Amino acid sequence: MNKLGLELKPNHVEDASQVIQLIKYHIDNQHPLIFFAFYKHLFYDRNYMDDVGGNLLHGVLVNEYNSKTSVIGIRECTITRDEVQPEIKADALFRLRLTEDMVSDIWMKSNALLRENGQFLFDTVFSMEKISETQVGSYDELIADFLNSYDFTRSKLADLIENFDANADALKNDMILIRRNFHGSLSILFSVFEMAFKFIGLYKSKYQDYFEFKNRYLGIRGNLLSKIQTNALRGKSINSSERKLMIAQVNELDSELVSLVSRLYTEKRKLSGSDCIKNQVVVDLSGLLNNEGFGGSLAESCEADLTGKGEYFLTRGLPMEHEWVIDGMRFRFPDIKDGANDNVSCRGQVVTVPAGYYTSIMLLECSEWGNYCEVLEIEYEGGEKDEIRITMSDWSSSPGSEEKKAWSGNAAARMRDGVKLWDFTASIFAAQYPLDQNRKAVRLKLPDCHNMHLFAVTLGG
Repeated sequence: MNKLGLELKPNHVEDASQVIQLIKYHIDNQHPLIFFAFYKHLFYDRNYMDDVGGNLLHGVLVNEYNSKTSVIGIRECTITRDEVQPEIKADALFRLRLTEDMVSDIWMKSNALLRENGQFLFDTVFSMEKISETQVGSYDELIADFLNSYDFTRSKLADLIENFDANADALKNDMILIRRNFHGSLSILFSVFEMAFKFIGLYKSKYQDYFEFKNRYLGIRGNLLSKIQTNALRGKSINSSERKLMIAQVNELDSELVSLVSRLYTEKRKLSGSDCIKNQVVVDLSGLLNNEGFGGSLAESCEADLTGKGEYFLTRGLPMEHEWVIDGMRFRFPDIKDGANDNVSCRGQVVTVPAGYYTSIMLLECSEWGNYCEVLEIEYEGGEKDEIRITMSDWSSSPGSEEKKAWSGNAAARMRDGVKLWDFTASIFAAQYPLDQNRKAVRLKLPDCHNMHLFAVTLGG
């Protein structure tokens, strides 16, 4: 969390009223909170009021508070665990709305038991607060951190096998959780690799070794977990030589994983070097600009209207330079003048591009009134076409998984009593998607969704 610029800070509370006041204060300051409760005190959990299965602790994430309705919003995963196969997927967080009384009841009952048991978590609610700028803000930085931090000689799965006898009861009773931790979560790990190294999905024949390794890695770990679970259920131990063989298998796989990711990371760095930026080709959108998203003031005479509902970016703080470079992507930002269009509101327009063999398409973009995922069509010489699903995040939100924040500033909105400064930070995002470099691209067809806006398009050479 520190590498993300965040810290969990403990807050001392002595009664439920202080918990509610703490929630209000920290949500107002954009700090999510976590408090700990026993499953048997969560009325929405399958172990509610169960003194056998409900005696484990669970962190409750609080991230919303509605001052008008006094409703507290939490993100919860326990309600879906019966529906999601843990061998395949990790937990998913769903939104729940609880009254203040519901939250107070959960906290009071669990806190009383924590105090009774002498556990250090009693009378404590944790707030998640920003303490510094992030050290890991992109997939490239995440992979670099993985390679610098990961120690495959200290595998938790190897520890589980080594201490099989001591873990036998857990293996019998908590196998769903163990499989989620040691197998289900790997689907997330490999999806992160594939988001960072998008080219491996495009050139499957060249990177067949990655996909073969992924299947082998998941298969072997799944088989190992099945074997130790079967032995635990039968009350059968695993002899020393067999354990050593299994541990060696785990460590060998992890060593291969690090070597593979290191190679892919090196190839990615070569692709995103300075020469690559020089070879990027800017697409001319000047003839398609149909929306004025930036306004220079809060004056009634300002004509800017990004959303069609009187809302627009303010130009204050906008870079004077027209060339923007964001995370290895080079863009030509449009001229900004009052009364002149500066972006393309997507309505299915066809864009002719300089014919060429391109590795990727880069978009400088945002959406409004929600996040959108729509199809961008690539036409190649000879009439063949590919479809790419592109995602755009709302200008008032954080960047999505495919995006990098390119610029943030102020926004304005026309109200009944005049033009007002809006109370959120408005953003433009940059995103990159792979193309088939073995075919010559000639045209693009934009999505037919007017809430999606393009400020610039660049093709990777």
